[in-house]
Amino acid sequence: MASPSLTTTGVSIDPRTGNIWGSIDGDGSIIRVSPDGRSVDRFPNEPNKLAQGIAVDDRGNIWEAGQKQFGNNVSHFRTDGTLVGNIYLGCAPPPSPVNGPTGVAVDCNGKVWVANQDSDTVMRIDPNRGPRMLRGVLDPSGYFLGEVDLTVSLTSPQGPAQPYNYSDMTGFVSMGATEPSGLWRVVYDCGNSNQNWGVLKWTSSEPAGTAIKVEVRTANGYLELSATNNLFMQVTNGVAFNNLSGRYMEIRASFFPQTGHRGHARAQRFDRLLRHQRGHRLPG
Repeated sequence: MASPSLTTTGVSIDPRTGNIWGSIDGDGSIIRVSPDGRSVDRFPNEPNKLAQGIAVDDRGNIWEAGQKQFGNNVSHFRTDGTLVGNIYLGCAPPPSPVNGPTGVAVDCNGKVWVANQDSDTVMRIDPNRGPRMLRGVLDPSGYFLGEVDLTVSLTSPQGPAQPYNYSDMTGFVSMGATEPSGLWRVVYDCGNSNQNWGVLKWTSSEPAGTAIKVEVRTANGYLELSATNNLFMQVTNGVAFNNLSGRYMEIRASFFPQTGHRGHARAQRFDRLLRHQRGHRLPG
């Protein structure tokens, strides 16, 4: 994914199609690679000469961060390669030390987060705000460009944070494309130390292409549950186990699609979890 004069820095995956997208740190263009690697397309972006981070959401949008020393914008593309426009962040141009974005990522609500390393700030972009644009010009039939709705300073008495973060800093790619999954957890307190826990039963619905994995761990102290050496153990619905004891039991359920299936897990129900010893549920 490089040429003698161009280098691909940021990489992301389209959660809907599996296409791989990269940002070119040399002319600001983006490239699209098919999941099988046989097809490569390149789309230019003249105003954004240098770029680093890139993110793809699940609504057909691509967000590319202008490189920190020279950039002052986030570029908004569609996944067909069409440029919507550039969101200017208001950072001062060189030689000012306050420059633009290095990293960009999408959160679970569809908001876009931008890490400005030299500005020592993080900005949030609302993709449903801003003017409607298409191909870099105002267009009533175009798409919302996006608009910064929050700026957070990361400077502290200890010094600047200098957020770099041009990787998957929100986990959107991991959770939505490479390993789509979701988690649900709960902690039970039986009130008795060294309590032996015997069996777990649950009711669930797992449509084709999805699965549920249930794991447990126990401890006598609530804070001890998360100890690094206290590993989860996978359990089977209704099958007894006799090697776990403690006052507290933490239950973690993972929802994910089976290998070869794309999209989000569609577990419709994960009803009440039952166990051997009576206790009460803690917030979790």
